Amino acid sequence: MKKYFPVIACVVLLMSCSSWRSDKYVLQSNPIFDAQIETKDFYSFQLTIKNKSNDNIEILWDKTLYIELNSTNGGFSLGTEKLYEEKDNVIPKMIIFPGDTASRYIYPIALRYWHRGWCRNIMDIGKHGMYLNIKAGDKEYREKMIINIAKE
Repeated sequence: MKKYFPVIACVVLLMSCSSWRSDKYVLQSNPIFDAQIETKDFYSFQLTIKNKSNDNIEILWDKTLYIELNSTNGGFSLGTEKLYEEKDNVIPKMIIFPGDTASRYIYPIALRYWHRGWCRNIMDIGKHGMYLNIKAGDKEYREKMIINIAKE
């Protein structure tokens, strides 16, 4: 019996572990743009935007916020920071031309911390997303986009 105990313990441990899954959010109701967010690594979002208008559109990064468990919690970065001094870097302007689609991986600043280099916490089980703010001409469009992370 003693020689089988480690095998039984491993089987029980593996059976109790479950993987996480996430849905994706697809926005198609806005007349100016389509947008989609999803996460595959639980550290970042992949944001994809298609400009449906005849004018350029711009993502207003200073007004686009991370949503964690039903409230906003800071903004985003591109995840390219290497030094501590780069913590306040601003995401460069992102202009999307008429008819074009753009995609970026963005990282919630609230999940970032410094420990001899930048480290990131994962998005925990629950609702996460973004409050997206896009400028088209003189008008701003705001969209709340939420995904759900759950155990399978």
